[in-house]
Amino acid sequence: MKKLILASIMLLLILAGCSSKDAGVTFIDITQLDEKISNNEDFVVILGQDTCTACLAYKPTLEEVVKNKDVEIYYVQIVSTWSIASKQAVIDYFEEDLGQTVQGTPTTYFIKDGVVEDSVLGEQQYLTILGLLETKGYVQ
Repeated sequence: MKKLILASIMLLLILAGCSSKDAGVTFIDITQLDEKISNNEDFVVILGQDTCTACLAYKPTLEEVVKNKDVEIYYVQIVSTWSIASKQAVIDYFEEDLGQTVQGTPTTYFIKDGVVEDSVLGEQQYLTILGLLETKGYVQ
């Protein structure tokens, strides 16, 4: 009986740990981003870097918005250990495929029907990003 209870508890812990929905932003790669664009979806995506201090400061604000407003925010993160070619491929995707000039990170992109409608450069305060999300119809 103890083994059955222990096995049940372990299974519950494993299943709880495998949840894909948490209180944070959803990290995606360029392939996943391109799929969302191709499907003409409406969404918000942030372009950031793992070593960018403004990006690191912005993440808790984004997580708070996700938690409080039940909105999904996507995040494409350029990682410092990537090759120069891999980093450039991400920038090229934003510039060539999405028609956006990457001026810095973090940059928040508002996408409607698979097209970048607007973007905001830099870390945003909670009320600022919330106001933008409300104005653009991503949250109520």
